[in-house]
Amino acid sequence: MALHALLNEHPYAGEDEIREVLGGQLCRCTGYHSILRSAMSAAADARAGSSEALR
Repeated sequence: MALHALLNEHPYAGEDEIREVLGGQLCRCTGYHSILRSAMSAAADARAGSSEALR
């Protein structure tokens, strides 16, 4: 939810901002790298104007 809010408000957020938002989240699946890649992809889609990017 925090990541969704960040990208809705700041679609140009970079890796540093995304990492900061994710810093307060706990992931037990050790999927932080996948989550970060997905977040970067969603941000790129949002910048490109994809209507599906942040649903």
